[in-house]
Amino acid sequence: MTSSRHTILRGLLLAAAVAAMVCLPAAANAGVVVEGRSVASDIHAAGDLLAYKPIFDELKLQYSFNAETGTLRVQRPYDNAVLELLLPGGMIRANGRDIGTIATGARENPAEGWLTPNTISILSGTISRQTPEGWIFDLDERLRPDANLQLWINGKRVSPPQPPRASGSLLLVPLRPIADALGSRVTVEGNQVSVIRIQDGVTVTWNAGTGLIAANRKPVGIVNASALVDLSALMLPRDAVAALTCTNIQLVPGTNRVEATLDDRLADSSMPTGAALDRARATPFQVERSTFQIATAGTNYLTARAHMGLYNGTLRLEAPATGAWLGRLDNANQHVANPLRPNWISLDWQSMQGSSGILGDGVAGRRELDGVSVSRWRGAAYQTPLESGALRLVAGQTVSATANSTGGAYYPAFDGSAFGARWYGKDGIDELALAHRSDSLPGEGNQTVLTWTRQLRSPSLLIDGVQSYLYTDLNVGHMDRQLGGWGTRGMASLTNTFSNAWNVSSSAQYASGVFNGPLSRNIDGVAGTVKRPVDTLGLDASVGGPVGTSSSISGRIFGRRNGVADALESRSHGSGLGFGTQWAEARVSATLDYSTASGTAATAGNQRTDVDRISLTLDKRWDAVTLSGRLEDTRSRGAIDLRQRSAITTISHAPWYWLGSHQQSFSIGPLATLAWSRAISTGSETTNINSNAAVNMSYQSGSLFGEKARVSLNAGWSGIRNSTSAERTATQLSDLLNGTLTLPRTDQTVSSTGWYFNLRTQHILSRSLMLEWGANKAQGTP
Repeated sequence: MTSSRHTILRGLLLAAAVAAMVCLPAAANAGVVVEGRSVASDIHAAGDLLAYKPIFDELKLQYSFNAETGTLRVQRPYDNAVLELLLPGGMIRANGRDIGTIATGARENPAEGWLTPNTISILSGTISRQTPEGWIFDLDERLRPDANLQLWINGKRVSPPQPPRASGSLLLVPLRPIADALGSRVTVEGNQVSVIRIQDGVTVTWNAGTGLIAANRKPVGIVNASALVDLSALMLPRDAVAALTCTNIQLVPGTNRVEATLDDRLADSSMPTGAALDRARATPFQVERSTFQIATAGTNYLTARAHMGLYNGTLRLEAPATGAWLGRLDNANQHVANPLRPNWISLDWQSMQGSSGILGDGVAGRRELDGVSVSRWRGAAYQTPLESGALRLVAGQTVSATANSTGGAYYPAFDGSAFGARWYGKDGIDELALAHRSDSLPGEGNQTVLTWTRQLRSPSLLIDGVQSYLYTDLNVGHMDRQLGGWGTRGMASLTNTFSNAWNVSSSAQYASGVFNGPLSRNIDGVAGTVKRPVDTLGLDASVGGPVGTSSSISGRIFGRRNGVADALESRSHGSGLGFGTQWAEARVSATLDYSTASGTAATAGNQRTDVDRISLTLDKRWDAVTLSGRLEDTRSRGAIDLRQRSAITTISHAPWYWLGSHQQSFSIGPLATLAWSRAISTGSETTNINSNAAVNMSYQSGSLFGEKARVSLNAGWSGIRNSTSAERTATQLSDLLNGTLTLPRTDQTVSSTGWYFNLRTQHILSRSLMLEWGANKAQGTP
């Protein structure tokens, strides 16, 4: 969307200083057209160089040049890619990875404001062509995102109650549907969101007040907090959701698709080229690389990568780093019987002839067990190429629902079984799968599901110039369990994108009661517990697109129905409007949203609740400072009578950097938040004021202690005063507005006050052995 501007990625730039470039003659006017608009750019009199800043400004790019390291850094808002030009060599780097070298590196002069047209095109994502009058730059069509963002998880289209959205400088993504699809568990305590990742057993937390991310209580990074975050709907920054769920999340260029893909552990196995096939057949067993870590917090792991003949593979062992065997002095030791007990062990392998597989632990990241909702398994997987596509087979045990954490460490238990076979069509249009699951839990029994998925893109459906995308996912299965039987589940989604970048999307979802499972509820006025399957139906439609060159508008309607016309029935429907705009010169963006909904539930005596919400988000950026704010007003009547208003503002400064002569570096960045809320209901009125101040620091020793020793430190401090009231009611209203079920929350407040640090020392003992040692302190602990 036009108003979308993603968060500027910041990192330490460690490179040698660049020699001063030769001064070039004076400039002359040039006819430069960017996206159909004339731009006051100049062409250098000495040759083929253009003034790049007016072009980048017209394309709404964020850019900076570090004269000390000779690096020009550009962030593109449409795909959130960060491109870097490293001089004088001319290396181009995309998202931290080297992608090639330009031949004009010695001629580029960003320090004086000059670049060649080809370099401008590469960094900006445009297509350039020369005319007698000058130059024309048009954005690559693949990089034009649409409004009304859709969510795709592991290649499957899902329709969450709250779709992804761009707000100011952030791309916000709903956490719960991604966590649910992957089988992970989500809890919210005050300002802290926690996810137990069932894929690797790691407990990851993100603090919305300080931005701190910790894995198994070990501080591992920062994703800046922002006033634009909506905790009630669990709409979090893209990078925070990616860290919490161990996924890669990206906005696909040229589409309105936000794709969340589970990290593929098999991708670490490299494949030799086909030319080496014959030579590889006689290759003896050889270990290529082995790494391990033993720590007091985080994760203990051992990985070994090897090859033999036509096969290569990776052995992985992982265990929570409780620190018990190192003699930790707190009482956590008594809760851990075996501190080195692995929660993940697998052997991933690939053949140079195309087949691949897994022995041990694995995740259903390729939809092979999608029909029976299995995310993690312990067993075996095998995939082989076919002339018509590919076939993947999986068989193993499933994670028990009774598996839990012990002393902060997650150890999965396996007691069920599952089998899956999925055929992937070569053209990417059709997929066909059969999955079976047997569960030992009382009342669950066996599930067998046949799934057919079809993705079809048409250049024109009814109107010329309209790109149409149809996605269908149909499941038919039998549930051999209490109140089970035959049932169906399906989804259909149609998106039409017009040449003017407007699009219209619609989707429908249905699941019969046997797919949802028997629900048990105590109903007012009815003795005992009522138990029966409950069917669900959901309808969504949205429309949106650009208005002018700097604004966009979108609209949405939805309807939800749970249950049939009996004591368990509940219904809700709602609509929403959104408008976003930006002022490029002032680097200010604003989003105005209005939504309304109503719902009834038989379990609440068919009493109706009507709710309206209006919110305004503002985002202001300077070169190093970002100021964000959100104003919100919610009014509900009926079963819930509440008026709630809130205001929150966050200000952060980009880290200050210091780079030493031995490539040692130090950075420090502050953050401050102030929030106010008032809730008025019948007979009560509550006002809350919350404040937070935080600072995060990072240090890298470079070669200060020699070439074989490194020291790194990540540390920070925050002081937060956090009090909540009417939290449950506010969450219920958010659920109604989004058309979803009530989210489980707790009223416990996690401490976000105090110091945290993660100190690491690395010692290179040989070419293949490195010793790492350190200590850390989680926030809120003694």
